[in-house]
Amino acid sequence: MSIRSIAALLFTLATFVAFGGVASAEETDLIHISSDVTYDLRGEDNPVSVSWQITIDNNDPSTGSQSNGGSIAFYDSVSIPFLRGAESVQALDANGETLSVAIDQSSDASIVTGTIEFAERLFFEETYNIALTYELREGLREQSLLVTPSYLFVPIVASGDEATVTIIPPQDGEWETIVTPEDCEADGLTFTCSGSESAYLVATAESSRPNALSSFPLEVELQDRTLSITVSYFEGDEPFADHLRELIPAALPIIEDRSGFAYARATDVAVAQGGRQSVLGYEGVTSCQDSGCEIVVSPIADDITIIHELAHLWSDIYAERWLSEGFAQLVAEETAAALPPDLVQGEPPIRRSAGVELQLDQWGEVSSVIGADAGELAIENAGYDLSLRFLETLRFEVGSSALRDVNAAIAASGEAADSQRYIDLVEEISGRNVDQFFATWVFPKTYDSVLESRRIARDRLTDLETRALVEDLPEGATAEIRDHVTAWRFDSAVKALDDIDANIARYNSLSDQLIDAASRASSLGLSFPGSVADSLDLWQFDDAQLLMAGAQDAMDSYRTARETVFSNRDIWERFGLLGSDPRGQLDDAASSFAAAQFQTSIGHSEAAVATIEDASAVAVRRVLIVTGIFAVAAIIILAAVWASIARDNELADR
Repeated sequence: MSIRSIAALLFTLATFVAFGGVASAEETDLIHISSDVTYDLRGEDNPVSVSWQITIDNNDPSTGSQSNGGSIAFYDSVSIPFLRGAESVQALDANGETLSVAIDQSSDASIVTGTIEFAERLFFEETYNIALTYELREGLREQSLLVTPSYLFVPIVASGDEATVTIIPPQDGEWETIVTPEDCEADGLTFTCSGSESAYLVATAESSRPNALSSFPLEVELQDRTLSITVSYFEGDEPFADHLRELIPAALPIIEDRSGFAYARATDVAVAQGGRQSVLGYEGVTSCQDSGCEIVVSPIADDITIIHELAHLWSDIYAERWLSEGFAQLVAEETAAALPPDLVQGEPPIRRSAGVELQLDQWGEVSSVIGADAGELAIENAGYDLSLRFLETLRFEVGSSALRDVNAAIAASGEAADSQRYIDLVEEISGRNVDQFFATWVFPKTYDSVLESRRIARDRLTDLETRALVEDLPEGATAEIRDHVTAWRFDSAVKALDDIDANIARYNSLSDQLIDAASRASSLGLSFPGSVADSLDLWQFDDAQLLMAGAQDAMDSYRTARETVFSNRDIWERFGLLGSDPRGQLDDAASSFAAAQFQTSIGHSEAAVATIEDASAVAVRRVLIVTGIFAVAAIIILAAVWASIARDNELADR
């Protein structure tokens, strides 16, 4: 979609103003020109007929019949704007003299300069009248100018200090006519112009027979789908139809390639010529529904515009107008360059400066530009111009392949990309920092701080993800941060980055403690439990800290117990340990430690120490017990001896 036709006409008129005309508008009214112009859109025998009545008043004193220097100065010609393709040109003066008319055909523009030579010299205070007529025959096709049996598009131009222009539309009831005023005041189909001695784009006139359409089918094979295309055109424009039979099948596969992803929309496509109302005042519009796609192009559209509209079949991946229109034009120009040179009719327009400031993300939605004022048209033209210029700049920076890969990524995601997602994908796929480009061309100035926060968050996230490749970060540690960055929640992302940096610092500190603790355990012959490392790897730092403290206490107890159990002992202590197993208790402490049962391990270690420390007391008790046993035995024995002696004595007494 574009509005190049009106822009091209205005540019042509600006050129004419620069080089045509009889006298400079900045001078006094030395030459006063008035014109009365009629455009009969379906004159006799059906051509467009144009007639001019021109009156030239010479108010220039320097052109008196005898100048002070003895030489003679005068005017002998006048230049006016003609429509390119003018035929049957005839100019007569008031005396019926036929005047010579020379039309400059060096330009490809639809508005050219014609110079009318006077039959006699025009001196000071004289008036010269000219009657000019010419015709535009059917079959005429120029930039922004078309005359066919069923469709007319005619720029209405005039010139002079004052000009009155009358438009006569086709009188046949089958015709519909739209006249769009441009530079002059309108009263119905009569216009009055003033203020310029050169040229006016008075209006544009479009007449068509909406029901006079013919059609033909096409099938085009793409990567994954076959498109069934119906092409409709105004009757009598068979050259256009024949041209599209070649252009569409040749262009679509190249468009698909340059877009970077396979076509995946409806396979039924209608391509039709339509009047200005149908295309909302643009040169083409494209719309797609589940049932099919419809492309309507103005009959005055050139091939670049037609390819641009075909490229819109791939535009549903974009959520922003500037992306959709910019890529359609970028792809159209790349496609045109790849087609055979003799196939493409017309060239991309020479683009001038946009003329108004516009950040692309603030370009409004599509709406009809019929009747739009100059400011609205300027914004529209700026949007088309800047979107293409920006994408060309971006293509130069990151390469065509990267842009196609970005498009493919968007298409694969199934979600249309806005400007925020687009810049993210460009950076991720190309590896280039492009935020300054987007700040300059795309985002409003209010985004400057947002883009600064974005840069900080993305750079820190990239650094963190790089570190995660070599550091033992838990699985998914960066996922939440990436979600924040993807959603442009940069404050949340930065806070999460700060938190994770703090956690990494704590992880590193605990890792160092774990290494020291494992080394100490190894020196004691202990197997350090893996549950501590597991908690650390899961970033369960409080649990890891508690386990580490318990391990340290258990190792302290085990070390003490180990030293005690394996220390040298005298015979008295060894006697006390007979029947005890302090080494078994030490082994139980080691087993409990390996199972991270640190309190149980401490209990076994303390029991081993207690066993050793009680050895002497146990030995004393054992001696006392043995002594007691012997004493009792001795008493029993003495008692038995005494009893035996007593019994023997008793027997002796008897």
